[in-house]
Amino acid sequence: MNEDLIKKIRQFNRYYTVWLDVMNKGYLGTNFSWPESRVLFEIYANQGINATELCEQLNMDKSYVSRILAKLEKKG
Repeated sequence: MNEDLIKKIRQFNRYYTVWLDVMNKGYLGTNFSWPESRVLFEIYANQGINATELCEQLNMDKSYVSRILAKLEKKG
């Protein structure tokens, strides 16, 4: 798929996810938080992605991603 199109779709999804308050509605059906789920999905979708790329891809703060990764590693 076209990388620019993927970026536009993700921006759209992020905007409406926040606007519709999806993160607080319990739609995930998992014990993982929304940010943890996003991190896990990106790792799955982009095998071999490093932490810096993950931060850029998700537009998330480095320290926050680092804490999420540490928590996920601890969970196994």
